[in-house]
Amino acid sequence: MSIFGTLFKKKPSNQDFCKKLDNRKLQYVIERLPDGEIVVGKSGYINIKNSEMIIFCEGKTIFRSDINKTECADLMSLAGVIINGFDIETQLQRTLVAYYLYYRK
Repeated sequence: MSIFGTLFKKKPSNQDFCKKLDNRKLQYVIERLPDGEIVVGKSGYINIKNSEMIIFCEGKTIFRSDINKTECADLMSLAGVIINGFDIETQLQRTLVAYYLYYRK
């Protein structure tokens, strides 16, 4: 094994990262638009079911997308996730920022 093999680890696939978000509780969700950002939901969670990512907030479905067509990335602060994908509910390409609910341990 080379020295670079131990220093640089493989990045997990996008599907694996999305599956890691299953049952994650959210404080609020923001949608990024060309002219600014708006809050689309509060107090919700992310659910992964039948290879679909579903975001529920306040009893409503905010976002539903196929995992294979969805890109997810952590925020630099690790306080949330950026989700970019085609929403099946609205038939639009959307970019959402979901902030995790913080639990003090």
